[in-house]
Amino acid sequence: MTEVQDSKEKIIPSFLDRLLIELGDALVPLVPQGITPNQITLIGFGCGIGAALSFYLASFQKAWLLAAAVLVALHIILDCLDGSVARLRHQTSKSGAFLDLFCDCITFILIPLGLYFSAYSPLHLAIFGAIAYPMHSLLILQWAHFRNKVVFPRFGPADVHFGYVIGAILTFFHEGTILSFGNYAFGWVDLIFAITMPLITLDLFVSAFNLYRELQATQQS
Repeated sequence: MTEVQDSKEKIIPSFLDRLLIELGDALVPLVPQGITPNQITLIGFGCGIGAALSFYLASFQKAWLLAAAVLVALHIILDCLDGSVARLRHQTSKSGAFLDLFCDCITFILIPLGLYFSAYSPLHLAIFGAIAYPMHSLLILQWAHFRNKVVFPRFGPADVHFGYVIGAILTFFHEGTILSFGNYAFGWVDLIFAITMPLITLDLFVSAFNLYRELQATQQS
């Protein structure tokens, strides 16, 4: 989760995102005092890169799917923990917020690309995941800039990562076709993306419309 200044209102509609923030807060006492939020961000970033690579390597050895599931889970936990450490230990900074957001954007692109180039997305629907969440990150910045709010998606980062974990585990146990529609055969990966991407895209446009409406209301007042 992006480190933000306390002056900004933070709106987190996703239950899983709120739960992970609570988990991050609970884990802070376990983090040695010498570990900085930026170091946690970089370790989480490494887990995200490892997850993307593991998804690709799973094309050659299915056991890499389990490695990907573990690394995705570690990435999102550490992504919450860095913000919790920064906030609770009064170590928030603009440079830390930038590093966190930059690493998040890269990871949100790499993980679905790892799936895209793997053998488990025959319809290549995973490419939409590499587009949707960087767009959400851009919109979050627009909310922060124009309205001094940090507005997360309803289908937030934790939900997306949970989908990756579930998809990896289900594919490990059943890597064949789950659903056929005409000439199209859906495995678990493409099926999950086919269900979630329309919701994520709709959420993006709804959030953008709400921001536009608030800006219009501000101009008229």
